[in-house]
Amino acid sequence: MSTRSADRKRALGNETSRQSKTPRAGPERSEPERIEPLQQVPQLPQHHEQEANEGPFPWDNPDLSMSEQRALKLQHFDVICSKVLDYLYVGSQTVAMDKAKLKAAGITRVVNAAGIVHPSYFPKDFAYTSYYIADHSSSDLLAMLLHFVAVVEEERLKGGRIYVHCHQGVSRSCSLAIGYVMFAHNIPYNEAYEYVKMCRGICSPNAGFMAQLMWWWQFLKEPHTTVRIVNITILVVFF
Repeated sequence: MSTRSADRKRALGNETSRQSKTPRAGPERSEPERIEPLQQVPQLPQHHEQEANEGPFPWDNPDLSMSEQRALKLQHFDVICSKVLDYLYVGSQTVAMDKAKLKAAGITRVVNAAGIVHPSYFPKDFAYTSYYIADHSSSDLLAMLLHFVAVVEEERLKGGRIYVHCHQGVSRSCSLAIGYVMFAHNIPYNEAYEYVKMCRGICSPNAGFMAQLMWWWQFLKEPHTTVRIVNITILVVFF
């Protein structure tokens, strides 16, 4: 090979190497709006359930059986619209049927976590979101939880208030509220549960929901998982 040919080959090789190291410009992709957990909130609000957890209560009577105590608790909380956050309330279907009480609380959207047994009572007065969850340990709470977070965030950003209910306001609705508090305040299940329990004294997720909420915390704190919420469209991206 001549010296001139060798020089030309080396020059071509150097140019190819430079080109391979130069990133190619591609079309710009617009990233969807990302709503981060509300870590700017330093701590959860102080317990503020109006007269719901102030004793003494009839069920504190030691002569009552456990079933009698439970019945009295359910009766007491049945008519209470429990405030969890300034924009998130939890309760039973009894309150869901009370338009005046919902209006008094400033509710703009009702989330029905018991759509399998309860309809949307006032569709002309409130926006509605319904989930068809059975209160059973085998029910898939996580299938609804991402969407519920998106619904609450959309309403919060509009300045609205959400009332989430199931039948008694014990398991399904409280589980959704716990999941949202975990997301919004970046805290694990046990802390979120204790907080919601202070707000609604009969809060008691079933065993299956409890296990799923513990997994939800693992999902939320996973550094390689990004949750983007855009107009109630959920994109879960794993990197």
